[in-house]
Amino acid sequence: METLALPLQIGKDGLFVRTDRVSSLLAVIRAMAASPASSWRHAPWFGLQEVFAAASADRGEQQPAVEDALNRALVGLGIHWARVEAVTLPREQAPGERSFSITLDCGEGGAVHREVSL
Repeated sequence: METLALPLQIGKDGLFVRTDRVSSLLAVIRAMAASPASSWRHAPWFGLQEVFAAASADRGEQQPAVEDALNRALVGLGIHWARVEAVTLPREQAPGERSFSITLDCGEGGAVHREVSL
């Protein structure tokens, strides 16, 4: 199933660029991880920058607080076809670099493992 690519893009044909739904979901998760909760008054569960920042002290380990926050956000967005199974932070990151590994359970499509950089 194709969805609109995020961020929104216009192709050479003048139509919105489309992508698969997992790639679109990862773009939304990237936006949530980069947004402070205070920027989304109507949906404070969307902005998860503080949750990701607090998790960085436990590098390399699975992050249950981040996973729970992401799953609450997915429910808030009405996304019921995917669930975050694991979020892992790398042991070492370059200064200013922010990335994480995420495992999504996409139902019948099985688990999807991706690296996400902010």
